[in-house]
Amino acid sequence: MFARPVVRLATERDCTELFALINEAYDVETGDRGVSFKHTKRLLSAHELLPLVAARADGGLFLAELTGHPSPAGCLAWEVVRHDVVTGAPLPLNHLHFGPFAVRPGLQRSGVGRALLNAMLAEAQRHNCACVDIEVVNHRTDILPWYEAQGYVRGAMLPPLASRRS
Repeated sequence: MFARPVVRLATERDCTELFALINEAYDVETGDRGVSFKHTKRLLSAHELLPLVAARADGGLFLAELTGHPSPAGCLAWEVVRHDVVTGAPLPLNHLHFGPFAVRPGLQRSGVGRALLNAMLAEAQRHNCACVDIEVVNHRTDILPWYEAQGYVRGAMLPPLASRRS
């Protein structure tokens, strides 16, 4: 059994290990449910994480570590959103968007995800955010009950990301 997770902001030095962690967490099979992300990578390069670990006041990438475990246990990227992503117009209230959110598969249900969410929620409170949101990949319906158990509610159903890119 591991000690309680310690959460800190990730740095550029962490990118290679976080790249592997995120892709491991997103590389899942659901067996008889017919959904598979096997061999589908969330990130193509550790360099994609650099903007997330850059020092800034309104966002970052949290990393969770467990004493006695050699590599990161989980991570969660977050950003305070002050403008509508489509129109660019200022929002009446700040909100916080988070993701990617990943916990090493062998360490799920160990408190890592909860520790990362708590750190993110503290940031949402610090930035006076009216709400917190995450975009869940439409194939990952298996994780929706977990988010609902944490107090999240389902919002708008968006088309797949690829169809929203122009």
